[in-house]
Amino acid sequence: MMKVHELETDIKLTNNDKKKLKDKMHKFKSFSKEKTKKICKLCKNEVQGFANSHTIPQSVLKRLTVNGKLYDMNTILNTDYAKKVKGIKESETFNCICDKCENLFSEYENGDLWVKLNDNSLRDRVLLEIKVKNILQKINIREELLRLYNGGLKELEVNRLLLNNYVLREQNEVKIIEAQGFKKLNEIDFVDWNNELNHYRKFLINKNSNCKGLFVIKYMKKLDYVLPIALQEDEYYMHDTKWCPLNDVYDLKQSHKIKALSVCIFPQENSTLILMFVENNCRTYNDLILQFDKMSLEEQLKWLTFYTFSYTQGYCLSNKVDISHLEGIKRVCTINENLVIGPYETERKIDIQINNRKRIFDMGFENVFSKEFRLDA
Repeated sequence: MMKVHELETDIKLTNNDKKKLKDKMHKFKSFSKEKTKKICKLCKNEVQGFANSHTIPQSVLKRLTVNGKLYDMNTILNTDYAKKVKGIKESETFNCICDKCENLFSEYENGDLWVKLNDNSLRDRVLLEIKVKNILQKINIREELLRLYNGGLKELEVNRLLLNNYVLREQNEVKIIEAQGFKKLNEIDFVDWNNELNHYRKFLINKNSNCKGLFVIKYMKKLDYVLPIALQEDEYYMHDTKWCPLNDVYDLKQSHKIKALSVCIFPQENSTLILMFVENNCRTYNDLILQFDKMSLEEQLKWLTFYTFSYTQGYCLSNKVDISHLEGIKRVCTINENLVIGPYETERKIDIQINNRKRIFDMGFENVFSKEFRLDA
């Protein structure tokens, strides 16, 4: 979730339009990657090719899968525009850094993460690596979408209606975005994310630099069972568990800064690590965490389920899960397909969106984070 500009939710595409759109998007992605000069986002060197970088570590993904395949949001929603089943090598990946810089993330991608997060000498480095990976993924997604708008029209003669109302269901963009609005949205997010990257890359590249205190862990829990879901992403929650606003993603003023909550759900061999942390100057989620502290574990997990499926598109789900039994989760997932847009004179858009989320929460859903859904050893 990022700032939202002009969205439309009433566009209807025929099956022929859908096929045409899918084919053109596939061709353009291949074309744009070949044409774009390859500069590593971290070392700034020109390279022959990029590493196939994962946000969620491969060791985590392997714990979820049968035969190397995984589900994601597209599986649950039965999306027409993207693959419904993916292999590990194509799940939550991005391509914008070189192989040498990919090795800078070895601390959190290898070994026992729970032990490292409880080690004062390693914790800050682990959080830094996770945060930088999250930022790189966001930038990579946005750059790919920019290339679509800036270069795809001429080279592929993409139909204007389909382009301007392209359902961006892949890689965290579950919206129908009007083209000019997208450009403004991009400028806001892109500046912020590049500033973040420039700030943190110096700490990442120099492993001897002092990164202590850059981040604060807000929630960390180790479940004694294996969840069927994995996630690593920066989230921008709009509300806490009392439905009070946290981030107004509809406020496009440059002076208005929305704050990310970095969320990780990492199934291990016989347990699951759940981690949430923020930048050291972020106070946005303090009330949310205080509310969590007063809940039972089961209540916490219910809210984590709701937040994950209503805000996140970058999760991976085990293909051991029977999707047909997740009707409540499917309903929660569709929240992002119905972002409220339009000239509302009497009520802020953020309030309408929060009320819609509360309505769907009250309808009920499957608590995928509970023991009922645990994976067998």
